[in-house]
Amino acid sequence: MRRSIARFAPRRFVATVAGACLWAFAVAAEQPEATPASPTAASADATALTTVVVTAQRRAENLQDVPMAVAAFDGDSLAEVGIAGARRLENVVPSLTYLATGFNAQPYLRGIGTRSGWVGMESSVATYVDDRYVSRPWAAMFDMLDMERVEVLKGPQGILYGRNAAGGAIRAITKDPGYDSSVELGAKAGNDDYSSLSVLAGGPLSDAFRGQIASWIEKRDGLATNLVPSGRAHADDLDRQSLRAKLLWDAGERVTAKIGASWWRYTDWIGRDLASTGAPETNRGVALYGGITSLDRDHFASALAGDNDMQETAVDLRFDIDAGALKLVSVTTYTEGDFAQTFDTDLSSIALLDNYATETSTDVSQELQLLSGTGGPLEWIAGAFYFRSKGDTANVFRDSVSVQPLLPGGTDISPGLQHADVDAYALYAQATYAFKERWSVTFGSRWNHERKDVTLTAFPDTFSTAPNPFADSSDWDEMTPRASVEYRVGWGVTYLSYARGFKSGGYNYPASTGPVLDPEILDSYEVGLKSDLLDGRLQLRSAVFFTDVKGLQVVRGAAGALVTENAADADVRGLELDLDVALRENLSLSVATALLYSEYTEYTAGVLVPLYVPPYGSAPLAGGLDVSGRSMLRTPDQTLSVGVRYRKPLVAGGSVAFAGGYAYKGDYYFDFSAVPETEWLKQDAYGVLNARVAYVARDGRWERGLWSNNLTDEVYYDDAVLTNVASRVSYADPRMSGIDFKYRL
Repeated sequence: MRRSIARFAPRRFVATVAGACLWAFAVAAEQPEATPASPTAASADATALTTVVVTAQRRAENLQDVPMAVAAFDGDSLAEVGIAGARRLENVVPSLTYLATGFNAQPYLRGIGTRSGWVGMESSVATYVDDRYVSRPWAAMFDMLDMERVEVLKGPQGILYGRNAAGGAIRAITKDPGYDSSVELGAKAGNDDYSSLSVLAGGPLSDAFRGQIASWIEKRDGLATNLVPSGRAHADDLDRQSLRAKLLWDAGERVTAKIGASWWRYTDWIGRDLASTGAPETNRGVALYGGITSLDRDHFASALAGDNDMQETAVDLRFDIDAGALKLVSVTTYTEGDFAQTFDTDLSSIALLDNYATETSTDVSQELQLLSGTGGPLEWIAGAFYFRSKGDTANVFRDSVSVQPLLPGGTDISPGLQHADVDAYALYAQATYAFKERWSVTFGSRWNHERKDVTLTAFPDTFSTAPNPFADSSDWDEMTPRASVEYRVGWGVTYLSYARGFKSGGYNYPASTGPVLDPEILDSYEVGLKSDLLDGRLQLRSAVFFTDVKGLQVVRGAAGALVTENAADADVRGLELDLDVALRENLSLSVATALLYSEYTEYTAGVLVPLYVPPYGSAPLAGGLDVSGRSMLRTPDQTLSVGVRYRKPLVAGGSVAFAGGYAYKGDYYFDFSAVPETEWLKQDAYGVLNARVAYVARDGRWERGLWSNNLTDEVYYDDAVLTNVASRVSYADPRMSGIDFKYRL
């Protein structure tokens, strides 16, 4: 039965949003000399919100003029309200739910996302750092080091970003070297021995060259203690290093070249604070073998020891040639990454399925863009894109007692070593034609071709649990068009658009047993309105959309692992509203909300239910579970984000700056629940409050602040997974508080 509108939009939730909006309108109307300082746009004067410039359509444009749903945030402002990395963007983008299994990023935008991605399988929400496509989920959780801004493009980006941007794209744009020399030093300290240090230095090197370098280290003790003395002492610690550098060459009035290089390394156990939940019998290591486990967020139980080791090295080269009537852009990128991770799949002291996972990958891309010059009624862009990826992955379960007595003690088991090659080609074009002063139309399309080759071989010195050797290959082709009509007046723009998104098919791991995935196709229809009101002191962005999904790729917990399968069909419809308002001088408010209605229109899912007799754990529900009409996984119906910024000048000089952010997420399911005993897979509604207050010196050269993230110590999950051997959850960070210091030369 379909949910009623009353259930879809509870009165208390609507009243909260409406009240905040009405208060913003009322206060703004009473303050003719208001000054903004919103998380999305910091003001340069005392009368209007500053223009936010984005490059969502590969051109520099005012955010309020772009006829598509985009959320844009200044990097420094994000950091002030506790958004220190990609994962916490969900606190300021209501329709984004950004989860993780350990290090593996799982962004869901407007209900579309991917829960895991082996080599050759990637997310439905594409991540870009500058112009570089980040293919690996474990590398997508970028930090805010030297970040200029972050853009979240909502809905299918089938033309200009194309590859695996079916649900949208997250773009992190780092700072370019400036024309003036500058140095910025930053330090933070907090509870659980948290500390971080950062350095950003750059400026002119000669008349033609500008350079910049940024470095960052971050450490924190573990938040969970091991109940097993022989295992790693703590989990959910931080130990990270990052380095980025840029060199910009002004080769002439019409030619610029920019080369960027980055490196980072993580050696912590983030997301390994695994606790058992649900029926006790679902933990096979405890119920069948007499091991111990944890039942709270402060402890875990594992015999695993040592550190994870993840690192990535990347280089990108960009040329811009401005010939007046035409502009040519060339982007070349290279990425090399590898990790060695451990994961206690059964989360017990027994070595039942203790996973030692490795992955190496190399990505190369080349893109050419040809753009029309500015001016005239016709603007267009055409381009060609090539992407090549090679990767290897393997899971090894060392000395697994799960195979005894069939195999002798000390036997390592593995599904095998899987290798994947990906070749992707695309040609695209988009044109916008303006007519009758206020009207314009946009048409475009992208041709996508992908080929994936996969092999599976035995991992040395292990017993193979999957048939091998195995080899297969598949090809997919798809056209992804976009069309829109825009109407512009002095107060803003309204638009009606259609767009198609495409995510290619792929292979599970191990490929010899998992299903070959069909492509995921999305058709999205959107009506939007963007407006500047009250003499520029209020900015409104809203969108109503409907998305029809065919072949949705859904990841499910299975036999000690995760398996991806194609759901039949799904629908998502929703309303998004973003409001930035300068309330009065040095005080601003930002409110954003999303109301989503999602459902699987036809889908019988394989689900697990507790097994109360040996071998315990969980077993598949006979015949599966018909989830037609149920909400899509990891997609809350109601979400809200509120941000406040205030600066108070002091008579003695300097000022006090306050920034606060509150994010509310309605309830949603991590996975399907077939019986009451698995209702723990439901995440109850929760709210997260972050705040920072700082003293800023008169000349702005230094500041020191107090900060607190998750101020109310809200308890909620980063992940919840049911497999055949365990029921597990991983908790989000509790309240973290401390001090920070910045100094600018």
